[in-house]
Amino acid sequence: MNRRIARAGALAAVVIGTTLAAAGVLASAPASDPLPPEKQAFENFANANRLAGSPHDKAADKGAPLVIQTDAPPITGLIDVLDAPISGEAFTPTNAWAGWIDATYVRVWVGGPPDDPATGLVLVIRRPGSNGQIDYSASGDQSLLPAPIDGPLKIESVDGSDLVIAGPSGKAVWFDATSGTFH
Repeated sequence: MNRRIARAGALAAVVIGTTLAAAGVLASAPASDPLPPEKQAFENFANANRLAGSPHDKAADKGAPLVIQTDAPPITGLIDVLDAPISGEAFTPTNAWAGWIDATYVRVWVGGPPDDPATGLVLVIRRPGSNGQIDYSASGDQSLLPAPIDGPLKIESVDGSDLVIAGPSGKAVWFDATSGTFH
């Protein structure tokens, strides 16, 4: 209720102020009051320069030289810092591997679901790229694969793009990051 009264009062003040201004009731400084000479000289100079030149065509202005900013190359190798791009409700990673396979950047996370840690899961994401840079404009693919061994899983070693993945029981399998298959 108080807000409505305040809004109505503010609206009334604006309407009354506008009406009085239009009627010339509000006092204002007469337009003929001269500025002090030093301020008038500054105003005259500013007006003369403002009107003297033509507007600059900014479309043809090259401006500063173009600086192409590139991202740092993506990390490769075994990774302990985990930033799997999947919900923590679906997958909890234990470690990961990343590397370039031809012109494709591949990241493999291993772990398991938080509600069933005995299940082993492998998350694989592939992104195209070149010259050590990921092409974010191209679409990649993502797979969440069940492992043939119990989890939670951990990458124990790497040989090229073949990963040795082990479970808590000590049983291990090879995972081929190129094809996305276990062997």
